[in-house]
Amino acid sequence: MPNTQADPSGIYRAAMTGRYCACHGNTLVGRQVIVAMARAYEETKGSLADTLMASLVAADRERSRSRPDPRGRQPGRPVRL
Repeated sequence: MPNTQADPSGIYRAAMTGRYCACHGNTLVGRQVIVAMARAYEETKGSLADTLMASLVAADRERSRSRPDPRGRQPGRPVRL
């Protein structure tokens, strides 16, 4: 089982794949951010834009719960291949 607690230095990297997505990040507060992102993507109904935005909002919400300061809020950029 992976460690779900972030390093106190604020450097935590994680990645996971879901049924129809892959999520990754660095400088995270913990694994829970990536899990929230993947869950929101898979559970959101609607267009690709809807699912991408839901996953980014879920990740930001989880980050805010764990560390309510602006670190880690650099803009994300989804890339469609």
